[in-house]
Amino acid sequence: MRSTVQTRLIIGFTLAAILIVVLGTVSYQTTRTLVRNAESVDHTHQVIEALDTIRSLLKDAETGQRGFVLTGAEDFLEPYNAATVAVFESVQHVTDLTSDNASQQRRIAEASPLIQAKLDELSTTIHLRRTEGFDSAIKIVLDRSGKHIMDELRLVLGDMTREEARLLRQRSVSTENAASFAKAVALFGTLMSLVFLSAVAAMIARSITRNLNQSIDSVTESSSRLNATVEEHEKITYQQNTAFSETLATTSELAQSARQAGDQATS
Repeated sequence: MRSTVQTRLIIGFTLAAILIVVLGTVSYQTTRTLVRNAESVDHTHQVIEALDTIRSLLKDAETGQRGFVLTGAEDFLEPYNAATVAVFESVQHVTDLTSDNASQQRRIAEASPLIQAKLDELSTTIHLRRTEGFDSAIKIVLDRSGKHIMDELRLVLGDMTREEARLLRQRSVSTENAASFAKAVALFGTLMSLVFLSAVAAMIARSITRNLNQSIDSVTESSSRLNATVEEHEKITYQQNTAFSETLATTSELAQSARQAGDQATS
């Protein structure tokens, strides 16, 4: 009995351990997927923010240039001076962030010379304003060459932003799917664990009950055999006592008859 129960316990807990390991492995892989997707989503946001920074810096540079052209005051060039340094840092940041995306690398390579051309155009007008005055500088502004450069640059940056937006939607869906799968695994694992443990408990209970019933039946059978043996012994003893009593009675009768016969002979 003890050996059978121990064997069933070992089998049950071994299967439970296997189930836990499988669920743990699936949960770990799902968690890794969630982490990777979250990192990808964050990466996409960084690219979009860097592209917005490039646009903002170029707008600042253009605002500073126009203020200087109109007024000739050097303090208007502060945003321009800051933007001309920071914009290429942002371009390099985008280049680094999109190193794993060939189409984005191609687009940022197209944008870089356009950015440089726009800054050259701004620098030219600033130089003319300083050296030749307002009229010479405003002619460059009015010939709209700078606007054409910015229009082309906006198209390239717009394409990059749309590509990142597409990737963001794709990665967000992937993250949602991974999260749903993780919830399903957790729920399924919990239910399976409950079902499995219930099955193991029922199996062990049945085993214990069966062995107890067998033991009870064995004890009952032994008790019945013992009772039958005792009854048989009592019967034999009774018969022996009866025979002994009959023998004593017979012996007594014979002794009495002998005495009577002796008395008759004497008289």
